[in-house]
Amino acid sequence: MLQLVTASDLPAFYSLKKTLDKQGIKYVVRRLEDRPFTFSEFAQLLALSEKGIDEVINRRFFLFKELRKQGEFENLTIRDLHQIIVRHPLSIKVPLLVDFEKGKFTNYTESSYLSVFLPRKTKERIFKETLAYARKILPDVPGEEDKKQCTTT
Repeated sequence: MLQLVTASDLPAFYSLKKTLDKQGIKYVVRRLEDRPFTFSEFAQLLALSEKGIDEVINRRFFLFKELRKQGEFENLTIRDLHQIIVRHPLSIKVPLLVDFEKGKFTNYTESSYLSVFLPRKTKERIFKETLAYARKILPDVPGEEDKKQCTTT
């Protein structure tokens, strides 16, 4: 099940929640203050991310800043990071969208955050609408008559 993970009532959380509702995507809200990630979930989250820790933790969080100043940040283990996020839920970049069963994860700061979770038909509809709009305003966008020349693999 898709989880909308948050650590507080941030505006980005409400914006993402509204978008998910509008797209008809089913999800459950998970507040890290009430139900923090288990160590196993945190490790899985890191494994799902393309950039590892940088995609998950908020490096501007006061504790991480202090640890960097002291030269200790690089010595943190995954278990250390997990303990920090359990004690300080805002140390994670939130909101997050996670589906552990399907092995999908994205954070809200990514521009394509939602496309990972949209059904194929919805993505196709959005693409067709965007292409139709582009054809109206840009003369060089290929039309239906140019379809034979455009191939994809």
